[in-house]
Amino acid sequence: HNLPTHHATMYGRANVLKISKQDQDLRMEAKQATAVKTKACDLFARQLAWEAMEVMPALRNTLTEDALLAAIMNQDSPLFLVRDFDSDQDVDEKKRNLPVANIYRLMKKPGVLPDDAKVSESAKKMVARCVKEFICVITSEASDRVIEDRRATVTANDVLHVLSALGFGEYVGPIEEYMQRLPIDIFHREKRKAPSKEQPRECRRTAAKRRRRGR
Repeated sequence: HNLPTHHATMYGRANVLKISKQDQDLRMEAKQATAVKTKACDLFARQLAWEAMEVMPALRNTLTEDALLAAIMNQDSPLFLVRDFDSDQDVDEKKRNLPVANIYRLMKKPGVLPDDAKVSESAKKMVARCVKEFICVITSEASDRVIEDRRATVTANDVLHVLSALGFGEYVGPIEEYMQRLPIDIFHREKRKAPSKEQPRECRRTAAKRRRRGR
């Protein structure tokens, strides 16, 4: 698939960073690294939609959970990475995942799905949960890389390296072009919000790492 570079990302970096901070091993993350992950989320959601549509019966035009699950469980696809996504539908979607409305707007962008395609409500929520798992895995792997190098901050290069290592190397070119199009001062004029008093819920992957380390 030809991955687009021109459209703005559909997830605010604040949303992506909020999920990233659920990784207890993440000490600091450069704003550029968060921007890279945000763009990667767009590309991941597009790829998930494409591959799900490819496994659907020819006469059906509504993207469903079954089609998404089939795409995710394909061991020959890098999407297999998120097979352990949180399938609990009783959780507060707004607090734990990316906004479903943003997911839907992205999937309705030209070239993502066929013009007559529809997306079931449950499929939208499933994509949001899968994108969240994608963020968790990328953050976890990047954090491990930083710890091994005895550094404190996850950089954009760390995220790009992890994407390539996990089979998403085709994202690198579009991401690099996207980053070049951003205003030079965008990472210096953003205002920091006061830290939330609410303790973030751990990603499943982070919790598993903590158990393995015997914390």
